[in-house]
Amino acid sequence: MKRSRLAGSAVSEFVVIDSSGNVDMNASLSLFEQKLQEHVETRGVLTRSIAQAVHAVFDEYQGCNFNTPALVSFVMRRFPESLVKDNYDILEQAINDYVHNSPEFLVQRKTGIKRLSDTK
Repeated sequence: MKRSRLAGSAVSEFVVIDSSGNVDMNASLSLFEQKLQEHVETRGVLTRSIAQAVHAVFDEYQGCNFNTPALVSFVMRRFPESLVKDNYDILEQAINDYVHNSPEFLVQRKTGIKRLSDTK
């Protein structure tokens, strides 16, 4: 079996062609499922790592509010330099997504990002 190369299609990465030249649906679905599982696991590890780093920053600066660029900067310092250098945009977006989508944080334009558990 070989994988198909359909021009311009993201689906082509997952299409498996059998020896007669037809699409092998089962093998294609299996390949997609495997790649999707790998993606989900990688994203979960990234999210957990970001969560730990964000909370470590708020633990170190208990009660402080941060604007987004400052928080991103403090969080990035907690990752290996080589990882940050090669993946800065991905990490920056993931940090923003985590903070803005987590019920643990309040994001306000005027006061910045605040961890709600620090405001008791």
